[in-house]
Amino acid sequence: MSQILKKPQKITCNFCGKSNKNHSAELWEIHQKVIPKGEKIGSMRIGFGPSVPAKIVEWNADPPYNIEYIPIYMHCGKCGQAMGNTEVATADVLNGLCTKCFCEETGQKYDSPFFGPSWRRMLDPPSWRSSEK
Repeated sequence: MSQILKKPQKITCNFCGKSNKNHSAELWEIHQKVIPKGEKIGSMRIGFGPSVPAKIVEWNADPPYNIEYIPIYMHCGKCGQAMGNTEVATADVLNGLCTKCFCEETGQKYDSPFFGPSWRRMLDPPSWRSSEK
C-alpha cells in the first residue's frame, strides 16, 4: 500500500505575518514569545506605518468606545526600548537586542542614521554661522 506524503504546513507568524519558511527556528521562537497568550489579538495601522499586531481590550462603555486596540511591539532585551522593523526581522542575528545595544555588546561603533554627521551639523552649527548677523 502506498503512503500519502503530507506537505509541510505553511504557518503564518502571528507577529510579523510572514510564513514559517521565512523564519529561522530561533526567530520563530522570538516572535512567538512577543504575542501574549490567551488574549484577543487583532491588527492595527498607526498613520501610514505598517500593520502591527494589537491586543484587543474591551471596556465597560458604550459602543464604539468599548473596544481599545493596544499595539504589541517587540522590545530590546537590554534597554527595553521598542525595536524597529529591521531589528525585528533580524532578531535572531541580533540576539533579541536593538542595534545600539548589539553594537555596545560586540564593541562596534554605533552610528545612528538619524543622528549622523548631517544632523550633527544642523544641531551644532559651525562658528562662522553664529558670527553673521
